Amino acid sequence: MVFDEAHDIEDVAAQYFGVSFSNYRLQELRRDIAAMGRSKKFGTPELDRILDRLDEMTIQFFRLFGDAERRVAFQGREGFLDENEEIYADLLAALDLIGSHLKVIQNPPDEILPLVRRTLELAQALRFVMEEDDERYVYWVEKRGRGCFLQATPSMSPPSSPSGSSTRWTR
Repeated sequence: MVFDEAHDIEDVAAQYFGVSFSNYRLQELRRDIAAMGRSKKFGTPELDRILDRLDEMTIQFFRLFGDAERRVAFQGREGFLDENEEIYADLLAALDLIGSHLKVIQNPPDEILPLVRRTLELAQALRFVMEEDDERYVYWVEKRGRGCFLQATPSMSPPSSPSGSSTRWTR
């Protein structure tokens, strides 16, 4: 088998089989909810406050990863969470609050359901990247421009069995 553009295989595999969470995805969600709220007339001052809180927590959380552009293994996630538990919990709470708020909108337009789904998916992705300890994944952080990307990418090597020998690993 011949792969054209084989140098992109890792990134393509990460897109299809990995888990990704970024400040860009949160900003896009916030923008889409605000725009939809205005155009479909379900926006409220309360929703605006919730979205502003998401902005604040997004900035605080991703500031924890510094400003230097880099792509590094995200080792020590447990220690990172211990040190930054409050900011992490507040970001998850902001996502949960947005999802809850969208679910209780009276006579919601059809466009609400995809926004609720995206909100839940982002919360699940954040939890996976930050809390999961699945040895089939490699966890890493990439800072590029204004973007910060947290990734869990399937490992290309098989995990070891408890006896130390390699096990057959398929995906």
